[in-house]
Parts: sequence; structure tokens; C-alpha cells
Amino acid sequence: MIKKIFLDLDETLLNSKGELPLTKIKTINKCSVPITLVSARSPKEMEKIIDILNLNGPQIAFNGGLIFERKNSINHILFKQEISKKSVLLITNFILNNFPDISLNYYDDNKCYTFNQKRKVQISQPITSIKPRIIKHFEINQKNIYKIILKSSNSHLLWRLYRKLAYLCLFDVSIKQSGKMDLEITPSNARKDHAFKFAAKGLEKSEIAACVNSYKNLPMLKYVGLPIVMNDADSKIKSVAKYITKSNDENRVAYGIKHFIEETR
Repeated sequence: MIKKIFLDLDETLLNSKGELPLTKIKTINKCSVPITLVSARSPKEMEKIIDILNLNGPQIAFNGGLIFERKNSINHILFKQEISKKSVLLITNFILNNFPDISLNYYDDNKCYTFNQKRKVQISQPITSIKPRIIKHFEINQKNIYKIILKSSNSHLLWRLYRKLAYLCLFDVSIKQSGKMDLEITPSNARKDHAFKFAAKGLEKSEIAACVNSYKNLPMLKYVGLPIVMNDADSKIKSVAKYITKSNDENRVAYGIKHFIEETR
């Protein structure tokens, strides 16, 4: 019997417009199985969705960098993995001195920070919009940073920065391209599979289900007994699915929960 469901938030639960359809809300509100959201977002960006869905229990933010539980409109941190202040300072100074046209955006568990209006970046998803707070660059080392996003409309400049950052030998961080205009920096130990093990502690593999869409979630599926993958997902992750549900904007999560989880209980 399934006792825990992990839902990928950004590419599975939300539709292609970054919205949460009413059908999914009704299905999840009726679901008798505890649900944990998994996201690259901050807890602050996840709050509204958690409240709409009336979710209890651990939720995974920053791709495993922070696990929290929301009770009485307050986020309680259960686990956290921050970027070291030394690495934050080194990255900041290097970019300000060598790549002044790159936008820097820093995330703690509650806010987003940037240094000036030119670097200010508006989160695009309407349901979880968050406005960056402008601070002085020396203030950033007073914050507990879980994620840094580097943005540029110049893909060649971004690629050159990616290569240069490798020479800094920052062994405690992971640097990945998260979009055509984005580089994402997180702690190297912040991993979804580690977060899965924490959030599903005490459960057998056969008691865990996950609904995912991206191949980025492939490593964590080894901890899941019932992997459900969306029809429009990458072939690499579809190959390990036990069930394949509908595509992105066809209420795929609602269909998967109803037909592959609830009806088998």
C-alpha cells in the first residue's frame, strides 16, 4: 500500500503556464495519502501552493537543500544545507569584478536578494511570484544562502562564466545550467535523493510513489516503488516508469493519483 507520494512541483504539478488547475486541487485535497512536494524553489515560493492543497508533513525545497514542514502558516525547517559563506563571497567578488553584466540573485529560506535595479530579476511563475530585495553586496555574507541564480540574455557570456567558475575550485557547490539564460549554484550535498530518504524515513520502497516529468529526477526514483511519469517526459525517465499518465496540460497528476494510487489502495 502506498503511504507517501512525492510530486515534482515545477514540471509536473503546475501546468505549462505555471498555474495550478482546479482539477488538481480537488484531487489532491481528497487524496488520503500524504504528499511531499519537490521543487527547486524556496519555501517562500512554495507556501501558497502548500496552503491551497492543505498539505502536511515534510516538503522539499531548493532541490533537496532544505526540508521544511508548514504548520499554522509558519515554516519549520527540518533539514538544511547552505552554501558556505566563503564560497558565496568568492563567487560574488569574482562575478562583480569580471562579469559585471551578469545578474546575481541569492535565495535564503524566505527572501530573494540582488544588488541593484539592473540585476533585479522577477520570478516568472504567477502563482509564486517573489520580488527580490535590493541590498549592498557586503550584506550578502550576513545571509544564509541556499541557492544562487546567475542570469544573462547572452548565452555565450553565460557559458564563458560557467567555464571560468570551474577554475575557482569550489568543491562545496554544484554549478548547473537550469535554463537557456540561467546558471544555478547550490551546495554539492543538496540532492533530491538524499531529501527523499529523509522525507520517507521509516517507509519501505514499495510504500512510496512519485509523479515526475524531468530526467533530472531520475536518480531519486531508485527509492520509489511506484514511479509514475508523464506522457510528454523524456524517454530516459519514461523507461523506468511503472505507469505513464497523461501529458502536461491534461491534468496528468490528478489522473495518476486517482487511477494508479487511490484505486489500488
